[in-house]
Amino acid sequence: MNSAFPVTYSILSVPALLAKITADYAINPPIDGYFLHLGLNDTFRIRTRSIVYIARVYRHGWRTRAEILYELEALRHLQARGVNVAAPILRRDGELIAEVGAPEGVRYLVLFSYAEGEEPCYDAETGAAQSDDHRSDAYLYGRSVAQVHAASDDFTCDHARFALDLDYLLTHPLRKIQPFLLDRPADWDYLVGLTQRVCQQIEKWLSDPINPINQLDIGFCHGDLHGGNGHIQQASRSLTFFDFDCCGRGWRAYDLAVFRWNVGVNGQPLRVWEEFLLGYGEERAIAAIDFAAIPYFVAVRQVWIMGLHCGNAGDWGVGWLDDRYFDQALNFLRTWENDALE
Repeated sequence: MNSAFPVTYSILSVPALLAKITADYAINPPIDGYFLHLGLNDTFRIRTRSIVYIARVYRHGWRTRAEILYELEALRHLQARGVNVAAPILRRDGELIAEVGAPEGVRYLVLFSYAEGEEPCYDAETGAAQSDDHRSDAYLYGRSVAQVHAASDDFTCDHARFALDLDYLLTHPLRKIQPFLLDRPADWDYLVGLTQRVCQQIEKWLSDPINPINQLDIGFCHGDLHGGNGHIQQASRSLTFFDFDCCGRGWRAYDLAVFRWNVGVNGQPLRVWEEFLLGYGEERAIAAIDFAAIPYFVAVRQVWIMGLHCGNAGDWGVGWLDDRYFDQALNFLRTWENDALE
């Protein structure tokens, strides 16, 4: 008697996936497809004779159906407001989500439109300010982020979704990190102390009667605007965002801080951040309290990403979560705390 060995993660067969998409979606028959990359979910590129699509297969247990529907409704809302996003495609039955019976259990499948263009490039962002038709990619990225925030100010949804609050961004990530720092107690103590300091500052802002909670901009956030997750069409200088898997309601200062974090961890020139802020500010003002909060949310982002890596080690492996990884991550936090936090 054959008995399949239990698995926690599998990669779907591309031919089988193409057959399912052909059956479930009213699109021209795919002529090819390939597994694009493994990330928080699996991404496949699907091509018909005239159109390219992206199929995302969510990992089993990663997102609930309700959480995915929240993400998809947010995309449809942004699309209806004229924001360029890779939007979900309806199935023949009018639903947005399909189910796949993978070896590890049910996985959810969504087909998206393809974001035409190329990844933003920040290598030449140190030059002088350019004309309106030739602004930097960082400027365009910042302006597009502001458009997402403005267009989603009135977004509401009945589907349950996690909030990008301190529990999600700090408390839960710390629990995932702790087992990896058992042999580095001094580093663990530092990390706990830093997160306590950051939480205290953010909570102070939230409880300050002079600066009540409604003065911190709160609303729909992409959650992963690190400078990627978007393609630029150079001819029109338009940017299309994709991969809203980490979206939710939270502090807009965190959404902005993710870009600032990426500039810091990749050693990009400060001009990249300044161009981003210029583009954002020309579409949507940043309040002083939100701007003051950004450095603290940069530290939050670093802790969150460490928790994300540690928490997904079961599927991604632990070999790369070595001393070098934690040395770099914690050195960034120590330097950032010293240089940027008051």
